[in-house]
This record gives sequence, C-alpha cells and structure tokens, in this order.
Amino acid sequence: SKEIVYDSIEDTRRLLQSRNLHTLSADFYAGVLLAADTLTHYGITVKLDVFDTENSITKINEIVGSHDFSKTDAIIGPLIPSNFDYLSTKTTLRDVPKVAPLSTNPVALRNAVYQSVTPKSFLRKRMFEYLDKSLNREDNIVLVVDSLNRNIEKELLDMFPKATLLRPEKSNYLLPELVDSLLVDSLPNKVILESQDFSLISSASSQMSAQLTDMRSVQLFTTYRSNAYENSNLSQKQLGDLQFTYTADRLPLKLGEYNHFQNHYIRTFGKPPNRTAVRAYDLVLDLILRKVYRGDLKSINEIGETDYQESRFLYQKENNAFQNTGYFLLQHDDFAIKELKK
Repeated sequence: SKEIVYDSIEDTRRLLQSRNLHTLSADFYAGVLLAADTLTHYGITVKLDVFDTENSITKINEIVGSHDFSKTDAIIGPLIPSNFDYLSTKTTLRDVPKVAPLSTNPVALRNAVYQSVTPKSFLRKRMFEYLDKSLNREDNIVLVVDSLNRNIEKELLDMFPKATLLRPEKSNYLLPELVDSLLVDSLPNKVILESQDFSLISSASSQMSAQLTDMRSVQLFTTYRSNAYENSNLSQKQLGDLQFTYTADRLPLKLGEYNHFQNHYIRTFGKPPNRTAVRAYDLVLDLILRKVYRGDLKSINEIGETDYQESRFLYQKENNAFQNTGYFLLQHDDFAIKELKK
C-alpha cells in the first residue's frame, strides 16, 4: 500500500515502536546467524532455537511453559530489559544461563543472569579515575553540566575544587561570549561535559571547537557518552579537533574499511552490519567460545578479557550472577577514534 491512514498520533507511535523493535530483533538475529556460521568453520556446531516473545509477558509464559530448557546452554534475551527481568524470575529457568544482550538499562542480577553490557555506572567510575589521574589541577578545568546531572557536577567539584562552572542556558545551549570569557590562552583548557541532551552536546562541541587557536588549546571529556552522541548531525571533525575523550563499551569499526567479518556479512545479507548486528555477532561468538573452552558458563569469570569486532568482555561474578566489566578508553583523533592506554 502506498498510503497509510493513521487514526491517531498514539497509533502512529505504537506502529513506529513496533517497527523499531522488529528491526532491532531482525538485525540482532542476523548477527547471531553469522556468528553460528563462523563457528562452523572452527568445527563448532550451534543449535539455535528462536522464539518470538512478541514483547508480551503472556507469550513469555507460553514459551517457558511449553518448552524444556533444562539442557539449554544459554538463553539470550529477551531484548527488552523488563521482559528479561520477568523471564529471570521463572523458577524452571533458575539455573539456566540467561544473558541480557543489548540494553544499557540495568537488569536484576538474579541467579545465573549474565549482564553482557558494561553498566553506565562502571564506565563513569573508570572515567572519573582517568580524569583524577590525568588532569592537572592547575589547568583551566571547566564544567558544563545540565540540570539533570547535578550529582555528577558535585562529584567533579569534589575532585576539582578549583574548576569553573559554565551553566547552559534554559534551552540547553552555551552563550559564545560566556564561553570565550571562561577559556584562557595561558593554560590548557580542559572541558568536562555532562549531558545526554543532543542540543547541549552539539552547542558545546561547536562552541569549544570555535575557541581553538594556535594560542588556545581546548580538550573535551565526558564521564558518560550516551547514545545522543550517535546523532549524525554531530560534527565528528569538531570532536576530533577537541580530542574528545571518554570510556565506552564498544570501539566502532573503522568507517569505509571493510574487514573479513563485514564482507562476510555483506555477502550473506546484502548490506553492511549495523551496531546491533555486530553486537549480536560478538556476544554469541564470545559465549560459545567460552562455553567450549570451559565446558559451561558457570566459570565464565575465570576466563580473561576477550575482544571481538567492536565488543570487549570481562566478566565479574556478583553473588550467583555475572556482570561484564570490559571497556575501552577512547579518544577522537581527526575523523578516527583510537583506544588509549588505561
């Protein structure tokens, strides 16, 4: 049909959410399939059972009630954290490894739960440690923090009591004349930006980049790089000029340089993999190789750090659950992103 008639904005919202979830699921599934195919080249056979939970608790109950998962090596998903948390309460699945695959939102660390995504709090803690170690207290440290991150501002001020506060305007932008007055030529300017709002991120990176001269150096940091930085309208050149530095749970593949994995994906699916497909590929490859090496996933934390296409895994045991603590310390360099030594 070339024409879709929407009865209401709410119907439109539901339709778009549904499409987004379907697309996410399809991309994730594609990555899983490619990982299974890759493993066959190592002589490892993977038996996949795929269930559509339909984003429904009723459907989850139906699936769990009608299938025997006692010999299953791992359950990956559901993708939605609330659905995953519900699944992890099922007594019949208590000892079956249940892997939270994708979302940065935390899940309940119940028995045999594996949170494969490095938590925001952990990434932030590691960045605080880096700032504490790397920034000279005598430099001109400027904090740009929105109203939703005042608790982070307090922590930063405790660490850098001489830091200057640069308050955003109510519409989340920075006044150029105020930026110019607070940055100096006589000292390195170290700007720490704390916001998940694209408007402020864009304004700050643009304003700080405009301040760069032969006489004035400016470097940009954040303790948490949210998905707002994925916006295609954000200037990568400006971030490169500012040597933007942060911690992250993934190191993106280089743009325009297709490796063996990407070419394999393109041959199989007719398009390059997006970050969801890459994540699925990395996760499944890591889980299966760890299982083959140790015999099961119960001692996953006894295997050291592993790197794949974009992801890093280093599991720590928390009671009877496991949390990934793998991370990267990254810095923009021109149009590229490089890993720094921790």
